[in-house]
Amino acid sequence: LTSASIAYSSTVFSNILDRGELLAGLRAGWKATAKTRVYGFARLASVTYTKNIASDASGTQLGAGLEGDLGARWTGKAELGSMARHYSATRTGSTGDLTVARYLLSLTWKAPADTKVSVSGERGFQESVFNRFYTTSTLGASASRPFGKRLEGAVLASFGQDDYPDAVVLAAGPLKRKDTLVQAGV
Repeated sequence: LTSASIAYSSTVFSNILDRGELLAGLRAGWKATAKTRVYGFARLASVTYTKNIASDASGTQLGAGLEGDLGARWTGKAELGSMARHYSATRTGSTGDLTVARYLLSLTWKAPADTKVSVSGERGFQESVFNRFYTTSTLGASASRPFGKRLEGAVLASFGQDDYPDAVVLAAGPLKRKDTLVQAGV
């Protein structure tokens, strides 16, 4: 069970995006080895807006996962499933119901010489001003290695795509938004 209350200090954003989010569900699984679990889950989601009640939504997350020690030097978590969202009010030109594939990935390889290599990724929904929501998909990787007792070096990179489902009509005509996010760092 997770609950969050999101409030914006700007009046413009608070009128649109102040909300409460609740996620509750069940997970059942099997301990495949002493340190590895295989499981299935079902979660119910609720998004309730303070003022923008046309964006109130409910939804489900269904899927299966694997977590723990996945090999001699591998640890992590992987989930596959689906996310569904249903809005309580209809808006002209806005997506009302949607189901998308969902994934969550977090794998770490403990390489020789205390080097760690990690891969992560996620796909899901995020509330939005431009549309009611957008679907976000990300993949990332990093590698780190200690140099002595007090210094560690790392490199990282990630790629993401935010896909907004509905075109917004502007003076120049309808615009369908899609954001590509690329990050790298040392």
